Amino acid sequence: MRTPQQLLDKTVEGPSILPGDGTPSALWSLDAAVDVCSRQLLPVRDVILSGSAGGGIVAYGVKDGKERWRAPGIRPTVGYLPLPDRLVAAIDEKGTLRTYVASAGVAKWT
Repeated sequence: MRTPQQLLDKTVEGPSILPGDGTPSALWSLDAAVDVCSRQLLPVRDVILSGSAGGGIVAYGVKDGKERWRAPGIRPTVGYLPLPDRLVAAIDEKGTLRTYVASAGVAKWT
């Protein structure tokens, strides 16, 4: 029987999943997303949230980087945070606390 360290030290045989220079390539990037205005991105379950330059917040899929949903009227400069039960809390332009289901953008409660 091998120890856990021996299992970790084992070289994987077969074709490499890395490009020729050995560095992993990015799955996707928000570099071209001109709508992103947040200094920090917030990962929540299967999406990444960002403030939108046009106002509101935008959720991008973790696997493909595609926009999943958008919540206009939210003040991204105030901040937004994850809550238990897969929710995201944010403040709208009137100062009302709003929550959304992170994976779908469905409003939950205000």
